[in-house]
Amino acid sequence: MTTLLHVLSFCLGLFPEVLIRAGAVVFGTLWFHVFRYRRRVIEENLAQAFPELGPREQTRLGRAACIHLVKTLAEFFRIPRYRKKGLERVVRIEGLEHFHAAKAKGRGVFVLSGHLGSFELCVAAVAEAAAPLSLVVKPFPPAVDRFLAAIRRGSGLELIYADGAVRPILRALNENETVVFVLDQNATRSTGVFVDFFNKPASTLTALAVIAERTGAAVIGAVPYRDEHGHHVLELHPEIPLESKHNRLETVQWMTQRYTQFLEQAICRHPEQWFWTHKRWRTRPVGMTEDLGSADLPFIRG
Repeated sequence: MTTLLHVLSFCLGLFPEVLIRAGAVVFGTLWFHVFRYRRRVIEENLAQAFPELGPREQTRLGRAACIHLVKTLAEFFRIPRYRKKGLERVVRIEGLEHFHAAKAKGRGVFVLSGHLGSFELCVAAVAEAAAPLSLVVKPFPPAVDRFLAAIRRGSGLELIYADGAVRPILRALNENETVVFVLDQNATRSTGVFVDFFNKPASTLTALAVIAERTGAAVIGAVPYRDEHGHHVLELHPEIPLESKHNRLETVQWMTQRYTQFLEQAICRHPEQWFWTHKRWRTRPVGMTEDLGSADLPFIRG
């Protein structure tokens, strides 16, 4: 399986960009209108996020999101081709001065981002421009995971798997290194708190806020997207300063909301480029006392 994926990566790397984009339109349209994989999830998510849009506009947006995802998947397979061309020629990085300012503080840097634009391609470009760089990832089935790891590490990325991630994250921050943290996916009650996301409570990982509060690491936002010409852009933003509240629990809750708000605003700017197939609101609240219990938050005690 791993070998087959590498062969597919090589083959996709042979096609010119115009054919990749045309193929994405065809397969993305088929996905949405014929195969309808997770179409109901897409439609429910879009109705939640953009209730002001009519059914026709939501359908247009859903189809555009599927086309985007097919294109993004092909671009991941083509990362070895892009590396040969030079990733700096493929991805335009804006706001690199914000990264350098955060790095100068000497306590490590978190790059907060989400599944926008061609996320993996943009992370690969940052790894070349600002190494050493670690990416927190979830494991896949072994054969797929080996392929993903080979592509990612080929760009100079260090991988930190989500299970048992705390120690390697702390080690990287202690060396004033950079860790990319994706915060736009559903969390379980044991690892998250409920914050507002598109006017609905969404269980969101607390780890970023907890570790940033404990270590003083700077957190900067990053928005990957395609511009109107189809060019890849990675937009780095100024540090999101830590705002301490009455206690750690309130601080973690508030900062997780701040980080989520940043991502929501980025998604609103490029709605067709987000991962709408994801069940972002899957974990549901069952009561504020349980949802915000400090026993569920790492590092809150002790």
